[in-house]
Parts: sequence; structure tokens; C-alpha cells
Amino acid sequence: MSDTNPPLDVKLSGALTILVPQQNPSNQAPPQQPLTLPPYYLSFVGFLNPPASNKLRVTLGILAQNGYKDVTLLFCSGGGSIDEGLSLYSYIRALPYKITMHAIGPIDSIAVPVFLAAQKEKRFCSSTSRFTFHDISMEVKPGSYSGAQINDANLITESSKSIFMQILQSETSFRQEDFKSLNLYNETRIISPGTAQEKGIVKEIKDASIPFGCHVGVIEY
Repeated sequence: MSDTNPPLDVKLSGALTILVPQQNPSNQAPPQQPLTLPPYYLSFVGFLNPPASNKLRVTLGILAQNGYKDVTLLFCSGGGSIDEGLSLYSYIRALPYKITMHAIGPIDSIAVPVFLAAQKEKRFCSSTSRFTFHDISMEVKPGSYSGAQINDANLITESSKSIFMQILQSETSFRQEDFKSLNLYNETRIISPGTAQEKGIVKEIKDASIPFGCHVGVIEY
């Protein structure tokens, strides 16, 4: 037997005799304790357009990669790109942690669906916040457009409006009769924090609070 082979312990298991190598305590690594990360508070104030929206997406992904499980987004946005907003909605819902959304100012236009990506019990707003709904517009470059191109643009905006309504109905207590009575997405409507709580956009109205010892980040662009 080679000197490099460890000695064998004899262990009895019923009618079987099992030979297992002895463990050398000196060569054993100490058991690793699971790392407990503190809560992470991330601030985003701005429009949901590149590069800001890209940096938000990347940062949220890095937090998942690093093992954070308690993440709060201090959120304030005047809106932005429909495509960016809808992709962020799906991206946030795909994250392994359940993000907490806290509106610290206006949440306008496409920022509303992004805010609703968090579960209802994890959505809060400060008393200085608001939620703005308005008709959907599409930015086009100056030039001549055919009737078919104009029709295509109208179909895209109507499709986006339908998706917004679906999200609002699935994540809040807004229903079809509310869309009609408030004329949401046809005229500009500003929802106050009180109405937002009543309609299930937020669970509670409270000021944001960053505790000592947590990790804090800011999306800069």
C-alpha cells in the first residue's frame, strides 16, 4: 500500500462491512458560514431612457449575482421609452429577489408599470409622490409618411395602451369602469398618494427611511 493512501476505518452497516478513508482533521477546511448581506437601498431619479435605464438594469442584475435578497428601489421618474419601461417591468419580475419599490417623488407615464413590477405588499410611496397617466404618444422624425405607416404607428400605441391597462388591472384594483370614468390613458390624470393606496397601487404611504449599516447605491448617468 502506498504511503500516500489514507488508513481505512472499518464501519459496520448491517451485514455489510464498509471501508472508508479516515479523515485528516488537519487537512479539513473549516465549515463556511453563509454570508448574510445587509439590505441594499438603490436610488434612481430620472427618465427611463438609455443610458439610465441600462444602468438600472445592470445594477439590479449585479445585486442578484452578488446574493442580495433585500433590495429597495427609491424610485422617481418622469417616464421615458415605452420599450424600455415594458422590458424593465418584465426584467424586475424575473429577478430572484422580491424588490421593494418606494416612490420618493413623481411616478409618471411608463414609470407606473415599472413601479408595479414589485408585489403589492412591497410597494410604498412618500406623501410627496404622485402617479400620472396620460395618452400614449410616439416620437417620429420629420418627414413624409404614408397612410399605412401612420396606421402602423396607431396600432403600436393602442397595443401599448392595452398592455398598460392589463398590468394595471392585474396589479391593482383598477377595473374597466375606472378606465371609463377616469378616462385613463386618453386624458391626463394625476393620482394622489391617497387614491393610489385606495386603488392598490401602493400598500402604504410613508416616508422612505434608510437604516444604519445598510448598503446604498445611486444610479448615475
